[in-house]
Amino acid sequence: MGNNHNKYFGTNKRKVLILGLACSGKTTLLRILKDSKKGTQRSLQYVPTELFNNEAVIIPSQKGKNGSKAGASALELDLWDLGGKLPHLWVHHFTGAQGVIFVIDDLSVACGDATKVQQIVKELINVIHGNANAPIAIIVNRKTNLAAAFEEDEDSGYRPILDWNAWIKTHILEKISDAKRYGVKVFDTDLMKEKGLSQVNFATGESTMITDCLAWMSDKMQAV
Repeated sequence: MGNNHNKYFGTNKRKVLILGLACSGKTTLLRILKDSKKGTQRSLQYVPTELFNNEAVIIPSQKGKNGSKAGASALELDLWDLGGKLPHLWVHHFTGAQGVIFVIDDLSVACGDATKVQQIVKELINVIHGNANAPIAIIVNRKTNLAAAFEEDEDSGYRPILDWNAWIKTHILEKISDAKRYGVKVFDTDLMKEKGLSQVNFATGESTMITDCLAWMSDKMQAV
C-alpha cells in the first residue's frame, strides 16, 4: 500500500509509520527524531501511546563515508507513531505510507515471553505484507540497563539474542513467500543512549545507528 498515488507524490515529503508493540520504544524514537536531547533525558516522561502521535521532521542530506551525499536532498518525514496496544488498527494508516520503522523490544524476546514473541512475528509479517512497496527498517531496542538486571537473575530466563539478522530471517522472512522482493533491514541499538537528531553533525559525516537507519530509508524513499 505504500505507493506513489497519494498527496506526497511529487513532493519531498514522505509518510513514515513508527510501529511496534506497546512499550517497545516507539515514542522514544519519535522524540529522538523530533527533539535535541538523548533518550535518557526525556523518555521517562512518556506513557504508552493510546492512539497516535504525529510529528513532522526534516532529515538533512547526509554525507556518505566517501564524502558523497547519502541522499539527493533533505527529506521531510511525516511521522506517525501508532499505539501498540491496538495493532489491528494500524492497517488504516498503511495507505500512502512510503516507509515503516518497526521497533522491537529486545527484552521481550530475550526473556522468552512467548505471547509477545508470537505477537511480534504476527504483526511484523502483517506489516511487511501490507507495505510491499515501502522500505521497512526494523529497530531492535536493546534496553541495556534493564538487561543487566535480568542477566544477574538466574531465574529470569534471559537469553540474549546475539544475531538479530538471523532471528528476523528465521522467524519472519522465511515465513514470507518471495521475501527477497521486500525491502527489510535490521538496525540494533539502545534508544535510551541515542543522540537527539539535532545533536548530530551531519556536515562532518557524523553518524549514529539512527542516522544510518534514516540514510538507508531516505535512499530507498528518494527512488519513490
